[in-house]
Amino acid sequence: MKKARGEIKKTERARQFNFSFDFVVEVLFLIIIFYIATVFDRRLGIVFSGTKVAWLRALVAVILGVWAIKIIVKREHRFVRTPLDWPVVTFLFCTTIATLTSVHVYTSLVGFYGRFEGLTTWYLFGLMFFTVTNYIKTEEQLKRIIIAVVSSSTMMAVYSVIQRLGTDPYMWGGVPTKDRVIGLIGQPNFLAAYILMAFFMILPLYMMEKKWTVKEIDWYEQIFPVGYFLLVQTLFLVMIYNLEAYNIVLWYSGFTIITASAILFAFFYDRLHPVILDVILGLSLVMNYVCILFTQSRGGYMGLFTGIVLFAVVAGRRWILSGWQKLLILTFLILLISGVIMSQPGYSPFERF
Repeated sequence: MKKARGEIKKTERARQFNFSFDFVVEVLFLIIIFYIATVFDRRLGIVFSGTKVAWLRALVAVILGVWAIKIIVKREHRFVRTPLDWPVVTFLFCTTIATLTSVHVYTSLVGFYGRFEGLTTWYLFGLMFFTVTNYIKTEEQLKRIIIAVVSSSTMMAVYSVIQRLGTDPYMWGGVPTKDRVIGLIGQPNFLAAYILMAFFMILPLYMMEKKWTVKEIDWYEQIFPVGYFLLVQTLFLVMIYNLEAYNIVLWYSGFTIITASAILFAFFYDRLHPVILDVILGLSLVMNYVCILFTQSRGGYMGLFTGIVLFAVVAGRRWILSGWQKLLILTFLILLISGVIMSQPGYSPFERF
């Protein structure tokens, strides 16, 4: 009997270890999702790409470190296999051969200055793929990733509106941001691609039927989740209008607080009443659409229209009709905003065409 109890306790401790390591990896992955999309450092020559790639390498290294410690402590690891494993590995193998046989091996390895799309970056993406397949296993985890994207894309869209209005405190080089916004990505077409991805990740969560046992809204319980979301947006605005480029400590302390608030929102969003959550998601979708318009990216517009068609085909008529009220509200707001923006020559995207 004592031996059986000992085995039970040992198994329970193993589960707790597994849970703690899995939880740490998930949090680190959520940090990557939000932080890499939003962080930038004006002290660097390549303000956006250089900052993001440097932090991505550091955070992926931390994830691999936690993964390695888990294997050492547990003395086992069941690697999750998926049908996409071999295609990903084959792609990485082909890029490795292409790098070793390229005209300029160093550039192919580390990437061109300003883009950093070399082999090392592709390996990072491969490692992130296997992190997802091994640690992101539940629907709730997937929803937390989407909520992290809600915070980052809304923050990016808010900044793009500031750029379009000509009130950006920074004087960026290249394309004037008053004509074509660059957000926190640094390039209009890349920004449109990111926001499109965010739009079609958030849209299913917005339309999804949300279960709630209490009909009345407990406003006290809504304070903290809503506060986490609003803190991300407001603190960023305070930072860009008040902090200098070389105030490193406050700058990265601010981004640390913003990221922590976004992660807390991802873990506590389910405490929101469905009405409040739908308002936040709808607001994010509307802001994302405005951001896509302000990029004046022809590829972005084509991607939006194509994405709508593909979304309708994949979702199916029954699922779309089940959330027709929310879809109708979103469509009305999009048409209203389109009419207002396109009727003003100074802001209409058709002027560029």
